[in-house]
Amino acid sequence: MASLPRGAFYLLGNCHYGSVYNGFTFLGRLVSMKRIFSIVSIISMVLFGLTVSSANGEGRTRTSVTTPDGKLLLPASESHDNLPQRTGKEHAYKDAWYSFSLTLDYPHYKNQVAYKDKSAAKQTLRRAKTYLDEVTVKGHDFSAASDLQRDPSWEKFGENLAKLQNRDFGESEILNDLNNAGALFLQVQRYDDEPSLRYLYEIISDLSRKLNGGSKFYGITRTYGNKSEAIHSYLESKLD
Repeated sequence: MASLPRGAFYLLGNCHYGSVYNGFTFLGRLVSMKRIFSIVSIISMVLFGLTVSSANGEGRTRTSVTTPDGKLLLPASESHDNLPQRTGKEHAYKDAWYSFSLTLDYPHYKNQVAYKDKSAAKQTLRRAKTYLDEVTVKGHDFSAASDLQRDPSWEKFGENLAKLQNRDFGESEILNDLNNAGALFLQVQRYDDEPSLRYLYEIISDLSRKLNGGSKFYGITRTYGNKSEAIHSYLESKLD
């Protein structure tokens, strides 16, 4: 068998070691490229996550924090996300009644009654009287004053009073009676005041019976009666 020259072994050896070296070099580069791709992918995902979070949170950077006593504090923008949107006018009628009760100022009107919506005014008055009839056993028991502030129907009654004053009736003397009714409403709601509930019942009863038909009158309204000074004096006594 013929033997290879020494130079041939040298060449083969170099080729073998060169291939191995090149192979390791290629593998090293491949691993490095994979690491680079992995790092780039991670950075991309982090940046994408921050972008989405910023868009969803409208620029919020703070998260929820738990205080030492276990209370959960939300960022200001988060804490208002689920709250009902308020217009600022939700209880404006109560503010107006409160302001009136501090001055008891009665504007002068030429007309006793003027309507913006006659049908709605009569219907709302009738509904208000029916409610007070139920609450006071038709004007015979005013002890419910202590429970009304927790009754949703009472709030609805107050809204109906405001509707009568602001939407159903026009510029006329009846608005002064409705101001009195509003001030009495607040006395009942804040102080469980039975006399205020009685006067309120008499005002609404007189107005409803006069406009919707009826025979029994207390004469307590400024619009139709001659005893309205009693209500003025009573409300004035609450200012002391």
